Amino acid sequence: MSADFAVTLDRTAHSRLAFAAEPVKVGPWSVEIETARPAVTVWLDEGLLVVMKGQLYDLGPAGLLAMYRRHGQDFPRYVEGSYAMVVLDQRAGRVFAVTDRVGSHTLYAAHDGDRVLIASRPDWTGFRDRPLSLAGIGSVLVTGGLQGGTALYEGVYPLRRASVHEVGARDLHSTEYWSLVLNHAAVGSSADLSMELAGLLRSSVAQRVQASAGPLVLSLSGGYDSRGLLRLLAETGREVRTFSYALPGASAGTDAAIAARLAAQYGMEHREVRAYRGDLRATLDRNVRWGHGAAPFSDEADAWDELARGGRAEVFVGEQVFELSNPPRTNLADQLQHQRLGSFETLSWLSAIMPASSYGSMRDAWNAVFERVADQTRGVADPRDQELTLMLNENLPGALLPWRDRYAAQLGSVHQPYLDSKILDFVGRVPLNLLAGKAVFIQALKVLDPELLRVPLARTPGYKADWKREFITQRDAVWAGVTAKASPLDAVVSPEVLRGVLYGLTPVSAGATWRGMARQAVGQLRRQPLATRLLGPAVNRVRAVDAATFLRRALVLRDVLAGTADRAQERADMFESVDLAGFSLAAPIPSGDLLREERPDLLPPVLTD
Repeated sequence: MSADFAVTLDRTAHSRLAFAAEPVKVGPWSVEIETARPAVTVWLDEGLLVVMKGQLYDLGPAGLLAMYRRHGQDFPRYVEGSYAMVVLDQRAGRVFAVTDRVGSHTLYAAHDGDRVLIASRPDWTGFRDRPLSLAGIGSVLVTGGLQGGTALYEGVYPLRRASVHEVGARDLHSTEYWSLVLNHAAVGSSADLSMELAGLLRSSVAQRVQASAGPLVLSLSGGYDSRGLLRLLAETGREVRTFSYALPGASAGTDAAIAARLAAQYGMEHREVRAYRGDLRATLDRNVRWGHGAAPFSDEADAWDELARGGRAEVFVGEQVFELSNPPRTNLADQLQHQRLGSFETLSWLSAIMPASSYGSMRDAWNAVFERVADQTRGVADPRDQELTLMLNENLPGALLPWRDRYAAQLGSVHQPYLDSKILDFVGRVPLNLLAGKAVFIQALKVLDPELLRVPLARTPGYKADWKREFITQRDAVWAGVTAKASPLDAVVSPEVLRGVLYGLTPVSAGATWRGMARQAVGQLRRQPLATRLLGPAVNRVRAVDAATFLRRALVLRDVLAGTADRAQERADMFESVDLAGFSLAAPIPSGDLLREERPDLLPPVLTD
């Protein structure tokens, strides 16, 4: 289900809210708000309106509004949740866009002086009159997503996580309300810290379960993270269903096979969902409809489609930041590549088939962004802190969380207990050696249940299709989709380039497949601590983006940018009507002591400058 919204602020127009009888003004701005209901929450109080995507775990509507009235723009410091919101304060004449600590839901903004646009989708129709961003296009083709602060259109940018962004006369003034303090100075033994983490994990999961009204489902793999959630959810006493992705004929060591054993260990119902059903064009179309150019390609889009047909649920997933490489990645290029960041060199093979001007412009635009991220990373001394910083600033908000927001959310609300603010603060102070290889987390799992690691880890995911083979066998249907309509991307990556790549694919021989598997196995062994001690750090080799991966990214992006010919219909498809009968800007929700009633522990002294 769509869970998007857009806010337009205009100094020159007399706009009105879709649900208001009179034009609405906030300071100098006339306001227009479009939302997808009921997935987007709209709360009103006297002179105050909040539009939010996501969920809060420690406050209800009245509590949030009272928190804002008490603390003003500092209120996010005291809020636990996974959200992106816009706050319109008529009394103060101020507008704020607010992002959560990790960037669970991205907001994109553009400020033209007299007009400000804020939307939760990078391909929102309000942005589409702008030129394409070559840096953003390059980011999608190289990394799979919008990394390094890029967007699809010039003049549009993602709003930084953990910040309050106030709309000013000429730009948005951003104030960071939280940052991860990397002092790693926690006192205590590893056993004590493991016990502390186990308690934090229990509390975080319990809080999210308490806020979950629907059935609980867990995306269960064969690794450490999701089995920890399995144990923690089992403790709550709620019924939990688990699922995993699979392809026919998967081996015994795949995620699905191990997940089934784990679910059986705790007596939970487990479902194996087919990741890909064989229709490449349909899979590409789902990535277009759901990803919107904001998220990496979903190999499992067919599985999410099937799961969504069973009704909405509360989805628990295991994104985390307590795993650092062991040994540390001392090579900067390796560090960046590990976080899905590479230079345009990874697509250098395109230079032979693209016009030099198009290739060079896109290369230079993306490489400028890449070098900026690299320079910022060099400013962090310890390579393990470099990894943690890149994970928080790039990989999570630019790749992993948009993927969850766009695909897992087709099933329902997405909960990420391991990204709770108290757990994040714990990560900042725990000694780095306990984060290497998830050492402290694995010990915490043993605290939760000594039998949790009895089932071995999965050896392979087992659900990713051979996309090269799929493109070869279905290329005529794919090419028919390209020729069916034009796209703004054609001016950068022409249909002729796509056709050359598509029809230039050749089957991989069995020998080449085995050699690739062997190189991968040797590479994994080479990075083990013993090999590093004996032979020194492994030499980083830049991994090229292969042709099938490029095609998946380019074809999805092409259709995202094409949109539909009818902008009005496209906007209607994106946004449902808003039904706020009984609410108005003049009819407040009673506040009084509601904050004290909902969360008395969230009443610290009023902050002063």
